Amino acid sequence: MEERAVGYLVEQILASLVATIAVPSGGYPLAGGGTVTHQAKCVSGNGNITGYVFSDVAGTLFIEQSIDSLTYDVASTIAVPAGVAVPFNVTIYGTLARARYLNGAAPQTLFRINCVTRSTIGGAPNSIGTAMAGMVIVNYVAPALGIGGVVESAIYQLNSGIVGAQYLGYDTIRGFGISDVVGVISVLQGVAVADLAAPYANAVRVDYAVPAAGNGVPIAQLLVAPFVRIIYTNGAGAQARIRFFAELQ
Repeated sequence: MEERAVGYLVEQILASLVATIAVPSGGYPLAGGGTVTHQAKCVSGNGNITGYVFSDVAGTLFIEQSIDSLTYDVASTIAVPAGVAVPFNVTIYGTLARARYLNGAAPQTLFRINCVTRSTIGGAPNSIGTAMAGMVIVNYVAPALGIGGVVESAIYQLNSGIVGAQYLGYDTIRGFGISDVVGVISVLQGVAVADLAAPYANAVRVDYAVPAAGNGVPIAQLLVAPFVRIIYTNGAGAQARIRFFAELQ
């Protein structure tokens, strides 16, 4: 009988609660305008945050992500109508994530939330690392870049051989960049190391424009070649702030 590895599910709980009775102030259910922020947890190597939330008072769920545990640059907002269970599925771009809930104007009597990370990672032969750890290509928060400044990752090889770091079993590049100056994130892939050296004439290249304010830009790119490099190029002004992260999932 032939057996085939088809991957396995990795899951950790970010937030889980069932509360149907009154509790002291500051707990569950929430008072009018009340909020709760769950402890942030590492989500590297996972692809999505999923779950559902229910409240008998309209409110808002925020799934927030960070790469430095200090600033949550990526925030997904889920509106929760009164008395309706709302499922959600949020793509992971950072290394840390947390759930935050803001109640509406009236006190709750019913509140439920279930929020978990999920990842299906194939059991590729000779894979390196663990199922819960993504392969971080770049994690850059300082120093800020000058005009036209560049952050360039190492070259990573995704099949046999040794260049940079070798991992198997990944199929996607995810990440995000945020800056107070317009910039560009470039995802480069090639069939040889030389393809990922300037001027990148033989590379498969996808550019993501980074705005000069707001929540930045997420990146999600399917792996199509065995060699990978990520580049950030700053625009025409000197930065005061940059956060730039990418990993293989």
